[in-house]
Amino acid sequence: MHVLCARPNLILLLLKSTSPSYSCEFSLDPNTAQKRLLLSEDNRSVTCMKEEQEYPHHEERFTYWYQVLSCTGLWGRCYWEVDWSREVSIAVTYKGKRRIGEGRGFGNNNQSWSLWIYGNGKYCVCHNNNLTEFDHSRRSTTPTERGGVSSGRVGVFLDSEAGALSFYDISSDGELFHLWTFSSSFSEPLFPGFTLWKEGSFVSLVKDKGS
Repeated sequence: MHVLCARPNLILLLLKSTSPSYSCEFSLDPNTAQKRLLLSEDNRSVTCMKEEQEYPHHEERFTYWYQVLSCTGLWGRCYWEVDWSREVSIAVTYKGKRRIGEGRGFGNNNQSWSLWIYGNGKYCVCHNNNLTEFDHSRRSTTPTERGGVSSGRVGVFLDSEAGALSFYDISSDGELFHLWTFSSSFSEPLFPGFTLWKEGSFVSLVKDKGS
């Protein structure tokens, strides 16, 4: 019986403090990174740069949006955390093949689900080009200001068999605040992906403390 999405805050706190752990580790796929994106050596962080990088041609590389995919598709119950700054989108998507064109933006089609984080502290969720904006008090960080730039940490919990994808704002002391839950019938593994909307935007995968 799937009950993990019934009370997301309480359930995630239990997940992080008990066994088994649903935390997962993955890296970013450099072959998918749009040319304005610079990946770290370990492929766990990405920054949007002013200039294009000298990446070789690859059929899976995004050409329009400043996006990158993970190397690993996820299924079942999985949890991961992401540090971000400036303006980003945190998403999951079916692998697919097409990387060309405006319609490949995360949330702009029926193959992907995305949380957009704006620099002014507002949020937007998007699936199949249907956008919902909402405010969040950001009890976690208010948001954190690093050199005048908005930043924070988001947790993502996927329960693919239950059809639930949840996003959480995470405080500096690890407290979780529920932002949004998508309900959908997932049909295949989902790949985490990220959009970095402007120069200087940054995303980093948080290493699982238990690993």
